[in-house]
Amino acid sequence: MVSFDRRAWIPVPGIPVPASIHVPFDAPPGAPGEAPAASVIPIELYPTLKFTHVSLVVASITLFAARGAAVLAGRLWAMVRPVRMASVAIDTLLLAAGAGLWMQLSLQPVRDAWLGVKLVLLVVYIVLGSLALKRLRTRRGRALAYASALACYGWMASVALLHDPLGALRLLLP
Repeated sequence: MVSFDRRAWIPVPGIPVPASIHVPFDAPPGAPGEAPAASVIPIELYPTLKFTHVSLVVASITLFAARGAAVLAGRLWAMVRPVRMASVAIDTLLLAAGAGLWMQLSLQPVRDAWLGVKLVLLVVYIVLGSLALKRLRTRRGRALAYASALACYGWMASVALLHDPLGALRLLLP
């Protein structure tokens, strides 16, 4: 595999590029693995955009875990307006950074199955998180939704890190 400068389609030895951009050097145009079209976001911004995305992922799950534990403990601070708005702000920025990476790398959820699975898991995580924090009325139901949301997050993170639809399950297979 050879890395390519996406703007000029020139091999650039020694410069690491995300796996989705690696293509065989002799790939004919239109073939699977063909170089993606030029992005509107310069590739030079990739490290900053990825760092921002990962930082926001950590902030988002940390805040969710703290809020979920607080709700289960009956603490009122978890649902006050400033905390909820902080969560919305973090998640909105996270979504924007993720969309930026998606555009920059010219990813497609159908072609790049790991991304499709990650997006489905994101919707499931949002629903479970909403159930855990406010929609379910029983403590047991909220605890189950909270644990399920955290497990869903773990699977989503493993899918993203491994770029594999099975995520960490892939490590268990021979």
